[in-house]
Amino acid sequence: MNFFKNVEIASKYNISQATVVKWIQDSNSNKNNLQLITYNKKLRVIDNEHNHAELTRLSLEGQKFRTTSSFIKTQPHPDFYKIFDIEEQIEIINDLRYRKEVNLKFYYKNGGAQMWDEDYKTSGSEMLTAAQSMLNISIDDLSYLTQNKRINLIDMGCGNGHHAKILIDQFQLSKYIAIDISNEMLELCKNNILSWQPQLDFSKYVCDIESSRFGKIFLDNHDKDILNLVLFIGGTICNTNDRVRILKNFASGLLADDVLVFNYSLDSVKSRSEFNLARIGEEGVARAWIITTLGIDVENCEVEVAFDPVEKCKIKSLILDKDYNISFQLNGKVEEVNLKKGEKITRWKHFLLTHDLVFNEIQQANLEVQFMKVVGDHSLIAVKQKT
Repeated sequence: MNFFKNVEIASKYNISQATVVKWIQDSNSNKNNLQLITYNKKLRVIDNEHNHAELTRLSLEGQKFRTTSSFIKTQPHPDFYKIFDIEEQIEIINDLRYRKEVNLKFYYKNGGAQMWDEDYKTSGSEMLTAAQSMLNISIDDLSYLTQNKRINLIDMGCGNGHHAKILIDQFQLSKYIAIDISNEMLELCKNNILSWQPQLDFSKYVCDIESSRFGKIFLDNHDKDILNLVLFIGGTICNTNDRVRILKNFASGLLADDVLVFNYSLDSVKSRSEFNLARIGEEGVARAWIITTLGIDVENCEVEVAFDPVEKCKIKSLILDKDYNISFQLNGKVEEVNLKKGEKITRWKHFLLTHDLVFNEIQQANLEVQFMKVVGDHSLIAVKQKT
């Protein structure tokens, strides 16, 4: 007969192993309805539907009587309010409250750009090398689509600009337009681009790709006999929660001849086990700096890197070792977020997709496919406005 290990119950129901032992003792005294067996002279909780329901009841009952007096009360460091604007602060609060995550995009601020640049150069990530390979074999297709016109290369989530270098070398560019949420990242990109092409017309915009619309940017950089080639590369779309919304944001700004190119990771046994970017470096104060800024003791948190088969998503999480009550000050209004010991706070996520799913999302955004390239477990796709 199958049974739970105490550590499995503790992990699944966000409780301590001491609490599990107490529940087992209470059951033996008829104080709850857990069904037990004896194995190696120890009482164990049987793995069955009855006990699943009873364990859920016990954990919820425990939470009902849990008071905030057990929580460590903390508040963000003053730098939190300087680094993030009010809209970003609200998004971080809601993500913590409802998703138990801090969006990866925010980590590219406050020194995060430099760390990402170092990771990019040392990770050996198959996703990043595949992106370069797919762009390389797409040059002829892109030349056909752009009809040998001059091109504005609009780099969405530009990073350090390295993934765009092959296009800068191959095409006659009118402008290079960098777009990123982090001004530090934009400066890093600018230094790289102008070191390769000192005479290239470079401009930059600080924008949140998940919430911004781009019609004015696309139009302002459009001219007769010049079209926009919009690049969204590096698998960044796989790190976002609402891909359709992002594609619609892009689509709403594309003009008739403009081309959007993006890439994504395919779901496979191999891709589920590739965690190079997630595993780089120690998950200490520097890398999890936002969570540290909120007053959470990062160094005592356990780090978990795993694949979620339900969400089809690779995730890196910090497992809290304490209860926290975080008090945010928003224009004179106090917003509190309670986080419990054992809860997992997502630091990084990467969804693995299928072609059918991506094609469906492209259709929802009123776009149509022009060509597609596949290298291993990674795909690159070019789309235009649906005619």
